[in-house]
Amino acid sequence: MTTTEDFMAALQQAESTGDTGPLVALHADGVTLRNLTERGWEGVEGARDFWATYLGNFAEIRSEFTGHQEAGGWA
Repeated sequence: MTTTEDFMAALQQAESTGDTGPLVALHADGVTLRNLTERGWEGVEGARDFWATYLGNFAEIRSEFTGHQEAGGWA
């Protein structure tokens, strides 16, 4: 599996089960996450909070991916 495929699978698992562990495990120690707000999340604990906050915004959510591409360190 590619990194992108790992992310897609982990996100779908988190959305269906609420378990963000596999998704958080894909983040490096020095990760910085941002969304459309002014807030930022730092590190693995920040990633855990980011994804818990993300899931907490929805009563139910399901992502569907129709394709993906990885090149030059971008996905």
